[in-house]
Formats: sequence, structure tokens, C-alpha cells
Amino acid sequence: MKLVAYRLLVIALVSLATNSIYAQETSLFTQYAQNKYFYNPAYAGYHGYSVAHLVYRKQWSGFDGAPETMLFSFQSPLKKTMGVGGRIFRDNTGVVSRTGAQASYAYGVNFDDNHQLHFGLSVGAMVNSIRWDILSANDQQDQALYRLNNSFVLDGAFGAFYRFKGLELSFAFPQLFNRSLREQTTTSNSVFRYINQSIAAVSYRFDLMGGDLAVTPMVLHRFGTFAIQNAGQFDINVTTEWREKFWLTFLHRTEYGNAINAGIHFKQMSFGYAYEFANNRSMIGSVSNGSHEILISYHFGRKEKGKKKKEKEVEPQDNELVAKVDSTATKDEIVSADTASVGTDSSAVAKVDEVTEPTKTDTQVFEKPEVGKKYTVSGLFFGTGSAKIDPSSTSALDNLVDFLQKNPALKIEIGGHTDNVGNATTNQTLSESRAKSVVDYLASKGISKDRIAFKGYGDKEPVATNDDEKDGRELNRRIEMKVLDNK
Repeated sequence: MKLVAYRLLVIALVSLATNSIYAQETSLFTQYAQNKYFYNPAYAGYHGYSVAHLVYRKQWSGFDGAPETMLFSFQSPLKKTMGVGGRIFRDNTGVVSRTGAQASYAYGVNFDDNHQLHFGLSVGAMVNSIRWDILSANDQQDQALYRLNNSFVLDGAFGAFYRFKGLELSFAFPQLFNRSLREQTTTSNSVFRYINQSIAAVSYRFDLMGGDLAVTPMVLHRFGTFAIQNAGQFDINVTTEWREKFWLTFLHRTEYGNAINAGIHFKQMSFGYAYEFANNRSMIGSVSNGSHEILISYHFGRKEKGKKKKEKEVEPQDNELVAKVDSTATKDEIVSADTASVGTDSSAVAKVDEVTEPTKTDTQVFEKPEVGKKYTVSGLFFGTGSAKIDPSSTSALDNLVDFLQKNPALKIEIGGHTDNVGNATTNQTLSESRAKSVVDYLASKGISKDRIAFKGYGDKEPVATNDDEKDGRELNRRIEMKVLDNK
């Protein structure tokens, strides 16, 4: 009987003077850094491709009636600035079980290449039910439980986040609607209500070693109207990720304890495990065996970083096709359209089936440098996911040096572009780093930096579809030279 009473205490928590009874907070997760859509609908579609997550969490293992959560979520970009998502969950806490589903829509506003603001809204429903099998016969006589059983409530969430380069600020209301069940009799007017909770978070992503290593410190704050109404609860965590293949997270949760989380990306799949343990000062810590959380994800269209090519691990402008120009070509045969590499036929972009390193006869010709004109610089090679220029790119870069020396009044911009696979922040940083590497090389050959600007565009200006690799994403991964001035 004592055990059952404690289970009920987990649900009721406290009865206030207003006769309001509060239940536990929203679903708690440890691995939210891998999918921020867990707590904020504004992140629906933010990966840049579709992804499905399956999570199982056993909180306070070994403690009867402790919370248990199962969640499935799916999210996908709808358009460049929009995303959609959905989630189905089931929470068991003590004698109460709640099952719900939500659909989400997110919309983003891109002020410029570095500033984005996104909003998200989720709407759904939730059903409360009583787990009669863990109640004694005497406790099953409580009429309040019968009124709570199979109660149906509207459910929803609202969130927003702002991104400036590696900085992210977010805020979410996981319980947008007043989820309550009112019990009204001749002698009482009591309400069973879930805690109104809000979540705020701030993080900054540091890309190191040419983007191979990412370190992201993050602080997340939960605050609400009851259990954490004063100072609230803080999560302080640091995630390190190597080439988007492995991750390791250390987390400290105030007034509770610590957690460690590790995972791996393997092709389209991701697997993560988190173990959370309460400190000795916590009552839960003295009676439980810690909390366990398992994450399984499937990423639709995700490209594995570091995947080796058949011959060597270099990419022609990250797999950009090399435009070959025959040394016998005439001016009439050379194409110099915007965003096009030169070629020997009338097409805007000269395509070849296989990548070939530049030779003496593979010299790119830049025809009539007019202000505003863009040229895709062919023959550039970088290490996979890296900003380091491969030595085989020397011929292409020296050709660009020669062009600038012959046009001393020319001022240009070197622009880096990626496809939309992977993290948008990583893509932005990689595009900037690659463009800067090209500028540094030109400067080392005597070209004044006053004549050269550089800019990273990330995945924001594709020239082809990102749905196809050979005729799409390969073309979007490129370095462009844009003529700014010719006076």
C-alpha cells in the first residue's frame, strides 16, 4: 500500500489551495542535441533532408512507477524555408499513461546568408488512461481515477529559433494549450492539470580542423508554474562530433545529476545511447539505477562524410565536374555563360563522365570579364569535407592567377557553394573556408587581397536539383569567381 501511495504521489505531486492537482512535466530526453525537434517544432525539417527518429527512455531504472517514454518522430523539409513533421508518443508515469500525436509546420525567414529566424507550430491530441494493473483493489475505488481514465485533451506546441552563423537561440512552449481535466461536484471543484512548461536554449557550434571536428556547448533551461517555478532547471552540455560520424556528449542537469551520451552515424542510420545518473543528494539517486535512453534514426538522403572515392580521397570542388577545354578550340567554340564552366560545345556546362586532373591542354578560358559575371572555376580539388586544397589543383589555380595578372584592374569575389546534404551550419562554414583557401593561394602568388573578396554561400544558391547526385549535388558543390569591378 505504501508503494502504491508513492506512485500516486508522483502523479498528484501536490494539491494546492485552489484544489488544482498537477501532473508531471512534458517528456524528458537527454539526446535532444541530435534532434532538437524533440522539444521545439521550429526545427521541423532543419536537417535539410527527411529523417525519422525512434526513442525509448527508461527513467529511474529499478524504481517502481518511474517514467517510461516511447516516441517516434518524422520530419522533412517542404521547401527551402519550410518544413513539416509529426510525432507519436506514449508516456507511462506511475499509474497514469498518456498517448498522443502531433503534426508540425515550420517556416523560416532568411534575412541574409548569416541570419535566419524560424517559427514552428504543432497541433494534436492526447489521451490519458489509468494503468489499473498496478493498482490495488482498494485504490481502484477512487472515483477521480475513473474520471481521468480515457480523458481526451487538445495538445500543441509553439517554438522559434534564431541562427547567426554558429550561434543558435531558441524558445519553446511544449504545452501550448491548457491541458486539464476538471472535476466538478457539489462540494468540490478540482482540476487535474499538467505543468505549464517553457524551454529556452542557447548554443554555439565551433568548427575546428577544417570542419572535421565540431564542438557545441549548449545551455537549456526549463521553467514552469510548479515543480521548477523558481530558478528552474538547467541542462549544461557539450557535444563533440567527428566528421558527422561519431558524437560524444557530457551533460549536467542541475538539482539532479549528470549524463553521458555517445553515438555513431553509419551510412543512413544513426545509433545513440545515453546513461543518466542522479547525484547522491537526490532522493531518486539513492533508490534508482540511473536512466537509460536509446535513439535510432534513419536519414533519407544523408551523405556520409569521409567516404572514400574509388582512387583517392579527393574531390573536384567536392565532386564538381571538370570542364575540359581543347587547346585547339576557337573563341566561337568557348562558352562563357554565367555560373558555367567553359567547354567545347554549345552547352552551358561542359560535362564529363569521369574526373580528370588538369593537364596542359585542360586550360580554362575566362572570356570577356564583365561586371556581375560568374564563372565556375573548374579543376579544383579538396579533401572530402575539408577546406585543404589538393596539390592536383595547382594548374587550375595558377591559370586563375595568370588571368588576374593579365587583368590588373579586375576585382573579384571568390564564392564557395555546397549541396544541401548535412548540417546547414557546417555547410556554411565549409563553403567559407574553401573560398578563403582559394584567396590565400592567390595572395601567395602576388595577387593583392584588396582585389579579392571571399564569401561562403553554403547550400543557399543551388544551380541544379539536390535530389540527384551526378547531375545535381555534384554541380552545386563548386567555387565561383564573380567579377565585381573592372576599372
